[in-house]
Amino acid sequence: MTQSGFYKKEVIANNSMVATKDRLASESAIEVLKSGGNAIDAAIVAFFVLSVVEPYSSGIGGGGYLVYQFGEKGGVIGFPMKSSFAATENMFALTGEKGVGMFGWDGTVNNANIEGILSIGIPGSIAELCKAHSLLGKIP
Repeated sequence: MTQSGFYKKEVIANNSMVATKDRLASESAIEVLKSGGNAIDAAIVAFFVLSVVEPYSSGIGGGGYLVYQFGEKGGVIGFPMKSSFAATENMFALTGEKGVGMFGWDGTVNNANIEGILSIGIPGSIAELCKAHSLLGKIP
């Protein structure tokens, strides 16, 4: 038994495997693979399921990176969040602390760059996942 009280067991697969933080996301991605989709199709479905079951840490309002490898062809498709065009370099008052919080950014007064109206970024996920699908996806 692990510290959290959950048992872990070895997982064995013959043709493919999906690993996510949530069972529903993994099961949905496996169904895509069984339906003829490839790893990109499965990853996109897993992303959208995670957006529903874990919206606080995954989802359409954020960003990320999709790392892929198909035989000799591999790469990374980035979909980071972007700041508003109204953002300025002096928008946040710095505290002088270095590498704080979950992103390791410089500290700001009242964590204004992470919490509150000034912290809102423009999501990049949907557009870049659509790009990944058009470049590498197999099923509609």
